[in-house]
Amino acid sequence: MSAWKDWSRYAGGREEEVPFSCLRHLVVQRCPELTGTLPYQLDHLIKLEIHSCWNLNDSTGVVHLPSLCELYIRDCNKEILKWLDNLTSLTILQIANLAELFCFDSGFMSCLVKLKKLHIRSCDKLTYLWHNGDETRSLTCLQELAIYDCPRFTSFVVREGEIELPCNLERMELGDFASLERLPSKMHALRHLSILSCPKIRGLTIPPNDPSSNNTMSQLEYLQISHYDSPISFPFANGRLVTLKTLGIEDCKGMESLEEITVVESPRSLDITRCSCPALKIEDFPPLPITLSHLGLYACSNIKSLPNQWHHLTSLQSLKIVRCENIICFPEGGLPPNLQSFFIWGCDNMKQPVREWGLSMLTSLERLDMDGSSMGGEGDKVWFPSVEDDKEDAWRFLFPSSLTYLHLSRMRNVERLSNGLCNHLSSLQRLWIEYCLKLRDLPEDGLPLSLHELWIQGCSKLTGDYWPHIQEIPRIAIDNHPIWGIDSPM
Repeated sequence: MSAWKDWSRYAGGREEEVPFSCLRHLVVQRCPELTGTLPYQLDHLIKLEIHSCWNLNDSTGVVHLPSLCELYIRDCNKEILKWLDNLTSLTILQIANLAELFCFDSGFMSCLVKLKKLHIRSCDKLTYLWHNGDETRSLTCLQELAIYDCPRFTSFVVREGEIELPCNLERMELGDFASLERLPSKMHALRHLSILSCPKIRGLTIPPNDPSSNNTMSQLEYLQISHYDSPISFPFANGRLVTLKTLGIEDCKGMESLEEITVVESPRSLDITRCSCPALKIEDFPPLPITLSHLGLYACSNIKSLPNQWHHLTSLQSLKIVRCENIICFPEGGLPPNLQSFFIWGCDNMKQPVREWGLSMLTSLERLDMDGSSMGGEGDKVWFPSVEDDKEDAWRFLFPSSLTYLHLSRMRNVERLSNGLCNHLSSLQRLWIEYCLKLRDLPEDGLPLSLHELWIQGCSKLTGDYWPHIQEIPRIAIDNHPIWGIDSPM
């Protein structure tokens, strides 16, 4: 409807008539010539979407929307907000690329008394959210605020001084801000905070949890920070931020120490990604909290060791170590005993052979992903597992019988998989073998009868002679081509 220019306020009827009196969902999109406003009264409209209507703004009339719950506006002019009236039922507001929007009008914000979610994206001129901060008193129902890709966004309010978020805001996501320098000083109800690519925020320091410090995040459970260059400090000790369960740090050059973040009292998940700060050249990894259930280390070239005595981490169920090329061995004492999922990839300088890791002792381990460069030389041999000891028990020495998922990749010299897989891994359900360029043979005694999914990718020398060993597997894919078995396809 690119040529549509006018929508009469009364849709062709008499002025006293109310058109579309039963309309509940309205979408107006890609109408670049449409001017004026929508029909003046849409009493039962619940959901309104307006996309790419740049001229739908030059009118002094208003549209009454007393029942509207969801409003989505994208690629329009800021003037469109002026004729949306009586939004007292609105619970979701999403705005993207609203031209010339500098700051929300106080009157517009004051009527959003039931708003629960406010999402803003790609508003190039947005500099502030509110004029003086008093607008937040009306937003008592707001639970979620997300703002992304607004390069001029500088502060939440125009005026200087203390900034307080709406009293019930639990989740806030901020991303891609080139100008934002400070966070609100009061965020009492906040449980989830994500700060992504906001390089100018000054000295991010999580305050202590005591009355004199005016702690703003005493309820925080989830914290993610990425692409941040300034110093970061987390004085977590002595009972501070005791509610924090999930912490993610990515591309933070200002990260000062791991010791501060490893003494959080009861975290469950910790991910550290590409933190190349010189201060993180870690020869001795600090001890981790015993409550931790997930640990992820990604592309951390400065980490040279893993936590000593981490076999005491009895709550740890998921472990991922990816492209940490300076890790050469695991600590003495073995891996955390209750691991259920273990992913190790791209640790090119690992010297300790897989058979010395103690994987066979992990009776709860169900999923294992590993590549040849991280196997301590095991992936460079002709047989996998190597048959230096007992040919039939090679798998038993390496892996626990509890495995249900096994992913092997990039074993550059492996030509044959040893026998014994079918007997020892009798619970295996999914087997993925990828980019083992010299692999010619699967185990002669076959694969486990429990197997219901087999994925083979980039193993060009593996001939068709193995078909009798796999034809009963329900789901098979070879080089991304599904082969239908006796069950449904992948």
